[in-house]
Amino acid sequence: MQSARLVRCRQFATVSTSTASTDSPTTTFIKPKLPQPKKSRSISTGIIGFLLGVSLSTWAGYVYVQDILQQSSNSLLLSVEDLQKSTGKIKRELETIEKVDSKLSLLSEKAASKNDVEKLKNELLSLVDDIRTEHLKLKVQVEELPLPAKVV
Repeated sequence: MQSARLVRCRQFATVSTSTASTDSPTTTFIKPKLPQPKKSRSISTGIIGFLLGVSLSTWAGYVYVQDILQQSSNSLLLSVEDLQKSTGKIKRELETIEKVDSKLSLLSEKAASKNDVEKLKNELLSLVDDIRTEHLKLKVQVEELPLPAKVV
């Protein structure tokens, strides 16, 4: 294979003559330096590209999740504030209900029961009957009175 390379490459010949020897000049071939093939860095470049892509997509995912977390936190805080307002309103309504209940219990103690009203009604009817009888008696007495004489 070396001979094939020599054939393909440009051949350089040097002729050296020496004064000491009368021999024919010698020809030496100089082999040109072939360019060294560059080391392939595609594997390391691919790994670096892969790691860079994974890092960027991880960062984008982290930012997205953090944004969703922030939105959820804000929504939760608003819900808690609404719940606190509703709880305060319910407490105020409960206090109002307790006040009305205490007033109602005081009024129910003072109010007459149905039996009391029936007793009072019967008593009133008996009083009305007594007054009628007294009225009739007085009417009879007035009729029995003599009429005054006429003054002329």
